[in-house]
Amino acid sequence: MPKSTKIILILAVLIVVGGVTYALWPRNENIINQNTNAVINVNINSNTNVNNNQNSEIDTSDWLTHKNEEYGFEFKYPASFKLQYNNTEDLLKIIFEMPSDYIKKYLNNLSLVMISNPNKLSIEEIMKQRGFLTIEDFKKEQVEFGALAGSLTQKEMSVNGQRAIEYDRGAEGGGSHSMIISFGDKVLILTGNSETYAYNNDQPDKLMRQYFDAMVQSIIFN
Repeated sequence: MPKSTKIILILAVLIVVGGVTYALWPRNENIINQNTNAVINVNINSNTNVNNNQNSEIDTSDWLTHKNEEYGFEFKYPASFKLQYNNTEDLLKIIFEMPSDYIKKYLNNLSLVMISNPNKLSIEEIMKQRGFLTIEDFKKEQVEFGALAGSLTQKEMSVNGQRAIEYDRGAEGGGSHSMIISFGDKVLILTGNSETYAYNNDQPDKLMRQYFDAMVQSIIFN
């Protein structure tokens, strides 16, 4: 057999094997574009439960307690934080004033909002009204901007018996992390924003995220 013919046959075999391997290779459906860092991780079937009987990753024994009898909830927060009540169209908005060294290091802010939900809309509907990025819109951003679209994680939770969604958004210039909790005819939203991604998933410096998670864990609905 001529040498050129052998080379052609070998190349043909390699092409066929490569095509079969590609077709059978497993794919991660949570990664929309594997050539970028833009990731969607939607877990709507998780029954992850957060409750105040769990042990916190940090010591909260010296934390203060905010109890709101009017809206029927309470939570703990670090003693070094001060509560600032803002006038708003919502039922309640609290800005947590942190020590200056936290702000300088993490370039962050933390807030809690209580909104009225007389029609008992779903959390997803409330999130859309409040301007949270939907999965569908994020997919469109990925197509248009690729890796610059950042990341979006949305996870179904239960916080002390109440349905909740954990929302984690990372983008160019910073990130945010929210817990949106529905109870009765109200919705509570705790949100941390940071230019250093201090509240986002899987960050090496976990202090602010530990504060956030401990606050969520301490929430009690009366």
